Amino acid sequence: MRNHTRATVEALLSETGAGIVEWSGIGIFTDHHTGPILADDPEDVLQAEWLAGRLDPYRQVARCYHLIARKL
Repeated sequence: MRNHTRATVEALLSETGAGIVEWSGIGIFTDHHTGPILADDPEDVLQAEWLAGRLDPYRQVARCYHLIARKL
C-alpha cells in the first residue's frame, strides 16, 4: 500500500486544475488503538473525532485525511 502525503495529493490535484475546498484529518484519537475503544458512549468518541478532524493542529497529526477538491 502506498501512502501519499496531503501535500503530494494537493500537488497532483493542482496539476489537473483542481483546488482543495476543504480537508479533514481522520482517526486522530482512535487510529493508533489495536483493541476496542473503551468509552461510556461511543457517540462521544465519534463527536470528538469529527470536531478535532476539522481543526488545526489536531487534523495536522492525523495519519489519514479526506480532501474535497473542485475543478477551478
